[in-house]
Amino acid sequence: MLDSIVTRPYEIDRKEYLAAMWSLGLGRRLVISGILFLVVTVAEFFLLGVAVGAAFAAIAFTVLAAMVGLRYLWIKKQLYDSKNAGSFAMRTASFTDSTIHVSSVTGTETKTPWSSVIHAERRGAFSLLYVSEAQFIVVPDQAFQSNEERKEFLALVARYTVWKGKAPALDPGS
Repeated sequence: MLDSIVTRPYEIDRKEYLAAMWSLGLGRRLVISGILFLVVTVAEFFLLGVAVGAAFAAIAFTVLAAMVGLRYLWIKKQLYDSKNAGSFAMRTASFTDSTIHVSSVTGTETKTPWSSVIHAERRGAFSLLYVSEAQFIVVPDQAFQSNEERKEFLALVARYTVWKGKAPALDPGS
């Protein structure tokens, strides 16, 4: 075990981040919306007839598509909003047995004890360390200097918090 794991300087790629945030909870909402859409559509066909049911189905589908599109645009706007620019600045992170220390070139420094991390989650090429239900520390896989260091980080995370969903594999091929 290393005394600490220190990342190389890294930036968070906005496109990859957008893909990760898009998938965050949206898949479950889309599945539920899709099931409700099918149930309502079938009920409309039986209760109102084919012509009226088809019209309601078209309207419901349009509303669902608009909701998904607006969510995507909102997330994209957040990425390029000037108040969030510091979130994508060059930074380094170090992980010890007691704290997570992140410092950026903008001068922002945060020290978070592991006890403040609620859970961790994998999204694409990112590990998200949640300190609340809506705030998390983003650690991209590219930040680590070697696969061994990445495995060391994943083991450290597993020691101090729980992985939401499937825990990442620690083998060299992952």
